[in-house]
Amino acid sequence: MEDVIRRIIDIEEKAQALMKHTMQEKEALIKSYEEKTVALEKRILEEADTKIEQIRKKELSDSTNERKEAEKQCDMKIMAIEEKIKKNKEVWISDLVNQVLSR
Repeated sequence: MEDVIRRIIDIEEKAQALMKHTMQEKEALIKSYEEKTVALEKRILEEADTKIEQIRKKELSDSTNERKEAEKQCDMKIMAIEEKIKKNKEVWISDLVNQVLSR
């Protein structure tokens, strides 16, 4: 009978030790997953910030390129107008003078 009681106590002690060990493992796993989650969130936020900065730089570059192209087009139109004025200036002046004098 005494052996049976000792065996029961021994089994209970082993069960308690196993439960304690299992709880420690559970706590370690929870802590590990929490650390991994924090690291993952940090990495995702850093990647998002990097992507946002890349998009911002691309948009700024595209905008600058569009502005430069618009300026180029305007400069070309101004040059065309100035060339037309140069070619027709004397004719226009003459026509204007004739119109004023013929009135």
